[in-house]
Amino acid sequence: MEYKVLVTILVPEIEKTYEVYLPINRAIGDVCRLINKMINEDTNGLYPISDTVALCNKFSSEVYPYEKLIRDTNIRNGSQLVFF
Repeated sequence: MEYKVLVTILVPEIEKTYEVYLPINRAIGDVCRLINKMINEDTNGLYPISDTVALCNKFSSEVYPYEKLIRDTNIRNGSQLVFF
């Protein structure tokens, strides 16, 4: 069984908010790629796929390193993250 956390992801560039489950055993880099693809599909290609996206905490402004696993960060259920 894979454990997940429910988070809110804000995307300022398109002024949209998403609620998604993130698997805690995945690296931030993998999660960023998946989120980028999801947003690209949701916007019918208006939000481009990029290798330079980042995920940060809305309140602490901490940018999460790509190699860290979700479980090794302060991301928990209810966290609000900014995707840019």
